[in-house]
Amino acid sequence: MKSSKFRASCVAGLVTTGAALSMLGTAPARAATWTGGSVSWSANGELIKVTDTKADGYSFGVTAADTKVPNVVAVCRVTAGAGHSKTCDLSYPEGRSILIVASRKKGGTIEPGGSATVRS
Repeated sequence: MKSSKFRASCVAGLVTTGAALSMLGTAPARAATWTGGSVSWSANGELIKVTDTKADGYSFGVTAADTKVPNVVAVCRVTAGAGHSKTCDLSYPEGRSILIVASRKKGGTIEPGGSATVRS
């Protein structure tokens, strides 16, 4: 299989409604960058890696949900601060569309940063 990557940035900072970004395809790995963090996805094993890239007091993370079973949500969040990463091993049936929503969190405030759809 071919591997491809792409990068996207929210130039104006976090957008409350989320910046939609499509990552559908058959490539095993994808990556995206949003304000405050970056996310990479590997369909082989459903691994997601989140990295906090900004020393701003916010944690960075994602929620992931199978679009056919949207009420079951996985969370992968970096709480150790800027420069740290966390890899989460998710389990989804092959070929499913997985919605990933990135966000920053500080206290009880969550700010959405963007969303993407990938294939398991």
